[in-house]
Amino acid sequence: MATQAATPAPTAGGKNVGENLLAKVKRFREIENIQHESVPNVAATLDKIARFLQEHETPTVNDATHSVFDKFPDWWQSHNRSTFMLAIAEDSTLDLLYEYIATLYNLNIPLTLTETRTPQIRFIQDIKVWGSEDTCLTAADLLGPDNAFAKLLGSIMGEVFPNSEFLDAAVFDSSGMMRTRG
Repeated sequence: MATQAATPAPTAGGKNVGENLLAKVKRFREIENIQHESVPNVAATLDKIARFLQEHETPTVNDATHSVFDKFPDWWQSHNRSTFMLAIAEDSTLDLLYEYIATLYNLNIPLTLTETRTPQIRFIQDIKVWGSEDTCLTAADLLGPDNAFAKLLGSIMGEVFPNSEFLDAAVFDSSGMMRTRG
């Protein structure tokens, strides 16, 4: 990753916008320590990512390539103005989104985005495992290579797509409270 010269963060009312976002992340995600060795200036990084996401919001469902899961209000959205939909079509822009997703994941702030279904997305399986504050399964518990569930899922996928030489699987792990169920 190339090193860039430090530029002053934008200000709003004399306050650093990135610092305001840092406080907003802590409030929305209920976390205190937001840092990672790969992110030297967390406040400026949050500001850059928030601006990118806001600039790619779209009011049109037909243009949306991604949406915010369950219309979850999050730290990067403008106050009461979010459409909860993003339009990210160019490969370079998509690569940048992936980079920002990885950066936020490293900071323990995963995004709550889902990809909009297109003709290229042939099969999506959404598996929800409910737990409590004290008891839950991790993604590794459920989808480890020797896990019975993972083997069963792989076997079923082979039956559903028998002529496919190679099948991709993407596993997204999320945790937290679901507003509609608790």
